[in-house]
Amino acid sequence: MGGLETFGYNILKNFRIKNKETYSIVNKKGNKNLPFFFVYSLIKSLHIINAKEIEAIYLSDGILSPFGVIIKKLTNKKIAITLHGKEVTYNNKIYQKIMSNLINKLDLVLCVSNQTKKEAIKIGVDERKVYVTNNGINPLEFLLNKPKSLLKNKLFSKFRIQSNNRKILFTNGRLVKRKGVR
Repeated sequence: MGGLETFGYNILKNFRIKNKETYSIVNKKGNKNLPFFFVYSLIKSLHIINAKEIEAIYLSDGILSPFGVIIKKLTNKKIAITLHGKEVTYNNKIYQKIMSNLINKLDLVLCVSNQTKKEAIKIGVDERKVYVTNNGINPLEFLLNKPKSLLKNKLFSKFRIQSNNRKILFTNGRLVKRKGVR
């Protein structure tokens, strides 16, 4: 699974812990299925929203902003969306204008980093709607089964680093500006 898929899976899992009445519509058939999935998810969303008296809708990817605008127009429900970066940094002025106009029609914009927030505002997303919710991890998923010192020595040895009580910072994303890495 890639970063967005992992993000979507984990946020859904945690929403369900907080609220048992969390409903999801997930495309499990890949990009080739997107045109059909769009129509299916629109119909299914409208059904769930009406049948379950849904108050708010969360979209886990900025590329879903056109979908959010349609749902908002049809239901007048609150829509929140997460921006991961690429949807506001794609180097095409027409695309950026379209995206900022769509995103601005939604109620709440969550950015995964300060850099993504800056980029969103730069293309015209309304700053008053934008908040940063940094990506994180569940530390319980990374319990060590060996002493830290042993793992640290193994790491230093593998990468031929002199320890000298150095601290090392790792990033697990690509080293690109839009991810806030310098």
